[in-house]
Amino acid sequence: MQSVNTAAMPTSGPEDRPIQQRAGREGRTKRSRTVGLGGAGRLAGLVALATSLALGGCAASGSAGEPGQGREGKDAGAVERLATDRIYPAIGPYSQMVAHKGTLYVSGVLPLNRDGTAIVGTSIEDQTRLVLQHIGEKLRSQGLDYDDVLMATVYMKDLDQFAAMNKVYAEFLGKNPPARATVQVARIPRDALIEIAVIAGRR
Repeated sequence: MQSVNTAAMPTSGPEDRPIQQRAGREGRTKRSRTVGLGGAGRLAGLVALATSLALGGCAASGSAGEPGQGREGKDAGAVERLATDRIYPAIGPYSQMVAHKGTLYVSGVLPLNRDGTAIVGTSIEDQTRLVLQHIGEKLRSQGLDYDDVLMATVYMKDLDQFAAMNKVYAEFLGKNPPARATVQVARIPRDALIEIAVIAGRR
């Protein structure tokens, strides 16, 4: 048998080289594609992380106060029960004034003395004037004035005295008159002739 020297034989001929070159190029292409996809994946991950952090920051800044809290939320939305010693104290389970979101609600005011123990004045004019003076004290205790009154509700024992009441009323609230409702009632606490409640707005 004739021996063959395989070491001297070429491992590949010219016709084999294009196949190997193509295989090499395909391998590099596959690797480059793999690297490219990995880079895109990392980029997508970074974008997702940045978005998450941004949204988390927004949530954190918003959660410093619950919805509607903060200066525009909790403080502005809190109910404040207020009082002043410039007039008689509240007589019963009510607040002299309640503030909420820039609006001041003033409880009905009677023509009482400073201690709240007796009615002052016998005429509708005298009682109306004292009631409106008391209301002015309440408003000023909160940095407000008659011009800040938005609504007034007038309770009278006798509407036949409306014209006399209205004349005094105009001295206090006639310059920039608020909305108003006037009604006659069967009886007013302490048998007063008049009681007035107002709503004012903070500017």
